[in-house]
Amino acid sequence: MSTTQHQVAKGQPSGPKSQYEASREAQIDAYLAGSDSRATDTAAIQHRTLKCHALFESCQSNSNRSGDDWLDKMSAEFNWWSLGIGAAKGGHSSLDYRVQTREDVRNTLVNLLESLATSLNKYIDAVHGHPNTRANSGASSSAWLKCAILR
Repeated sequence: MSTTQHQVAKGQPSGPKSQYEASREAQIDAYLAGSDSRATDTAAIQHRTLKCHALFESCQSNSNRSGDDWLDKMSAEFNWWSLGIGAAKGGHSSLDYRVQTREDVRNTLVNLLESLATSLNKYIDAVHGHPNTRANSGASSSAWLKCAILR
C-alpha cells in the first residue's frame, strides 16, 4: 500500500503535495516494495521497520546540522536493534513470525515504530522549513527530534 493509499485509509487528507513530499513518498514506497512485496498485516513490524530505516536515511541525507552526531547515533542504534531482533527480516526468523501469537506484543511494537516514523517525518519537515513544525519556532531541528523521540 502506498503512503497516499495509507493516508486515505486512515482518513487523512491527500491534498496537493509539494514536489519534495511526492518524491520522498515515492522513495519510501520504492524502498519498501523492493525490500519485501509482502508488506501485509502479517509483516506489520517488518514493513514499519523498513519505513523507519528509509526515514532515518532521509533524515541523514537531508539534514543541515553541523557537528551534531546524535541523529547518526540514533540511526545506528535503531539499525543495531532491528538487525539483532530480526525486525526487518521475513520468514521464520522474523520478529513478525515470533510474535504472531502475541497480538498485544505485536501491536505495541507496531505502535512504537509508527510513533518513531511520525517523529522522523516531523523532523524532515522541520529541516525543510515546512510550516506547523516545532523546529520552526527557534529550537534546532536536532533538539526537537530528541524531544519527540524521547517522549
